[in-house]
Amino acid sequence: GIFGGLSGSGVCPIHSAAYGPDSMEVAIARRWRDTQLTRAQLRGYYVHMAPIAAHMDADPAYRMHIRQVLIDPLMRYAAHQFGLYYHPLQEHDAHVATAFLHRIAVLGKDLGPIQRSNGEIL
Repeated sequence: GIFGGLSGSGVCPIHSAAYGPDSMEVAIARRWRDTQLTRAQLRGYYVHMAPIAAHMDADPAYRMHIRQVLIDPLMRYAAHQFGLYYHPLQEHDAHVATAFLHRIAVLGKDLGPIQRSNGEIL
């Protein structure tokens, strides 16, 4: 795979909007998604992050804001979970990641099954 074994398929909406679909960050996000997230978290992520990603694509200032307050902390946290120290971990990164994971799990808990673009049912 690419980036030292980091490869994957499927769209990571907000990470692709923040960094571009072929970036190392998206590869890290895919690995984190595929190995760390529960089905409820995945459902919450795909249903609720797609509109945010669309807004990020349309508004560069919004994209930069979401990247700074959410995506960059998530990426630093995920990279450190895999031993990839591509940027120094900041004190608040774990708090941001924990809050995000909890929120998407809550959002996804009550959703019915959804189908990913690769056909997988969550």
